[in-house]
Amino acid sequence: MEFVLAVAALIAAWLVASTAVKALAMVAEVGTPPPEGADRLGRYHLAYLAGGPRRVVNAAISELVAREFVRVSRGGRVSRVSGSGAPGLEPPDLEAVDLEAVEQAVLDRAGTPGGEGAAEIRHAVGQSSEMAEIKLRLIAGGALAPDGALSRPRRLNTQLASYAVTAFSVMVVTLLVAFADLVPWSVPTVAVVAVAGATGLFGFAVYLRNTRVLSSPVTPAGRAALRKAMARTPRAPRAIAASGAYAGFAVALYGLGSMSDQAVAAEIDQVGVLREKPDYNSCAAGSCGSGAFYSGDGGHVGGHAIGNVGGCGGGSSCGGGCGGGGCGGGN
Repeated sequence: MEFVLAVAALIAAWLVASTAVKALAMVAEVGTPPPEGADRLGRYHLAYLAGGPRRVVNAAISELVAREFVRVSRGGRVSRVSGSGAPGLEPPDLEAVDLEAVEQAVLDRAGTPGGEGAAEIRHAVGQSSEMAEIKLRLIAGGALAPDGALSRPRRLNTQLASYAVTAFSVMVVTLLVAFADLVPWSVPTVAVVAVAGATGLFGFAVYLRNTRVLSSPVTPAGRAALRKAMARTPRAPRAIAASGAYAGFAVALYGLGSMSDQAVAAEIDQVGVLREKPDYNSCAAGSCGSGAFYSGDGGHVGGHAIGNVGGCGGGSSCGGGCGGGGCGGGN
């Protein structure tokens, strides 16, 4: 009996050790950025890491609202302000072109007669070539794992957990038969308990570590870039967030809760009639779960539920809509 338990413990230890090595190697490969790295990312790249396509579009809408290119009326309808052209600021570098492209895509949708709902804009722009370019840039920079790249490491990590359970089972069975006096409390028995227990603990420790890394398509390099951006640009008071220079960047990093006008934020956050599957490619229109990316979109965290928005500021009617941090027809 002792021999059988010892063989079982050794087999479990070998399975856990070999699988753990393979799993760690795969996870390390997924998280290793290519030479160009993930250091130079624009605001919408950071928005994608923070909340996926939904966050990107929300950031673009809030930027255009702050710069008074669009207004948001009740029901989350986004419409282009009469006389507004393409975004007015000249791009300072090549990366800013991507940012302008996303904003222009939103502006084009808002320019249709009568405007378009925020949910519909998120759906359309979330599947656009501009969004695909952001995603490809993140993948090329090692900040985002390619589609399907996490499937095999996740399967191997699950296998590792099952082997760790097997090791713990060997330990428990050995203790039970020892307490039942079916085997003596000898050195081999104690060794089996120790080896099986240590193997199980090691296996679960690696499993939990890998689970944290594999829970999101955002790689460790992407997480580091996002943390660095947040450290450089901490969440500002909403009075500062009203400025056009900060509005889009604040929403990119922290969600609609950073907008100065939470009534407008609530209208932008309206889901509308669309319901999209919360996957990496089409989570723009609906509500993406926070587990899909480094953090969820967050929405507006100021306690303004969509149903509670009766107007913009002071409880009076908005008239034509909300824009630029205030109301377009009331005070």
